[in-house]
Amino acid sequence: MNSALAQWQRGERGQVLWIDFERYAWRVFAGATAEWYQDPVRFAGTIGQALRVVRSDVVAIDVLAPFIAAWRAEAAHEQAPVSVSALTDFLSQQPACLSFISEVADALQHAVGDRADLALKLFSPRDLLLAVGADEALASDFSALDDLGAALVELLRNLSSKAFACLQLHTLAPAGLSADEQDAYAPILRTAEYYGWITCLSFGGVHADTLPDCEAAIALYPEVAAEDLVDTAERRCGGGLTSRFWLGPDPLAGELGLLHGTIPADAYPEAVAEKIRSLGR
Repeated sequence: MNSALAQWQRGERGQVLWIDFERYAWRVFAGATAEWYQDPVRFAGTIGQALRVVRSDVVAIDVLAPFIAAWRAEAAHEQAPVSVSALTDFLSQQPACLSFISEVADALQHAVGDRADLALKLFSPRDLLLAVGADEALASDFSALDDLGAALVELLRNLSSKAFACLQLHTLAPAGLSADEQDAYAPILRTAEYYGWITCLSFGGVHADTLPDCEAAIALYPEVAAEDLVDTAERRCGGGLTSRFWLGPDPLAGELGLLHGTIPADAYPEAVAEKIRSLGR
């Protein structure tokens, strides 16, 4: 594998810049359109346009976002309580959402494949349940997490032919993933490895100096400052591009081989461009 991330892992590349910028592109380049997840050609074209400014070495596709948007649209009319069986059925019965992601992946591979790796970004089972309105009790139930994890494995299988370089499993839990959720996401990681994708766990809710354990090949801490991360000999750690970095005046402090973070949707374009220049891009 000759992706930027694979080269970095092997020590053949000094630094990788991985910026999640979809929501920023949606607001700044697409005018916050309500039809963002309906036109794959426009979506891919907008992401490609934004990439010329952001210059990330990795472009993540949030594959569950169209499903979540469709679920919320239906739930607004039905007012039905969330159940795992209903959610797993929903994930398997949305050909329009799957087609959207499939076409976006193909279009982005054609448009930016020579400039950036494609990452398949996937909410963790717990975060997906919370995103569709489940309560904390259901989102913490092992059986629910296990069933939903199996449904997400099936989703990965449906996208296995696409040119993804890695899987980014993302959670906003402030303490990382519980033991039950680690058991639930293990098949997701194993499936990604089977398809030859680098596995990444992204801990978007972690701010503390004590970092959660990570069973994936790469651990991402987008809200932990670069000086608080150690680029280990195993080259497994990335982060540093925190919300504070994007929204504040301070430059990046500390050297890190894998710079990772998310541009806040409300960041000023001029400030973002200046931050990108400060990173040497």
